[in-house]
Amino acid sequence: MSDDPITEEELQAFAHGRLAGDQADTLRQRIEQDPELRAQVAMIRQLADDPMCDHPFPGEFGWARLTRAMDAEDRRLHTVPVWQKPIPLWQAVAGVAAAFVLWQVGSTTMVGPSEGRYQTASGDAMSIATLRVRIDDKMTIGELNDLLQEIDAVVIDGPGASGLYQLSFVDEASRQAALPTLKAATKRVQIIE
Repeated sequence: MSDDPITEEELQAFAHGRLAGDQADTLRQRIEQDPELRAQVAMIRQLADDPMCDHPFPGEFGWARLTRAMDAEDRRLHTVPVWQKPIPLWQAVAGVAAAFVLWQVGSTTMVGPSEGRYQTASGDAMSIATLRVRIDDKMTIGELNDLLQEIDAVVIDGPGASGLYQLSFVDEASRQAALPTLKAATKRVQIIE
């Protein structure tokens, strides 16, 4: 051991009385012969007795202590559950954007009328028999109802801004049958077709 360099850990173990046997005796002889080693041992003992020294003793100097502290922190970080780890901002924004795109694609492809299901509330406009007429504004509601019952028609639109009404009939034959009655009431009804 006399030719080997003395490590900091060996000096600390000797200064704190943790070295025993032949190793302690050999190290004691080297320290007695080397004033620099004696000064280091004295400094280690003085630091151990100093109440202002806030780091734990014995043997917690230098790189070894720093490495152990970093390893402990690394283990602590790796034991945190995934849901408690902070998410980087770009990942949060990307997640929200992806959810929005999926919602848009899903809502536009799944919602909305398809040609097979869509119908107007009044039915197919091409299959009903209709007639456009202008009704005199002096005609009362009672007179209009009597006329509609007589020709078996229903108002499906109107009055518009120009006073036009659209009448609906059950079929084309009913429409044709109502034309003479409507033509006879020329003072009250004007047929526009």
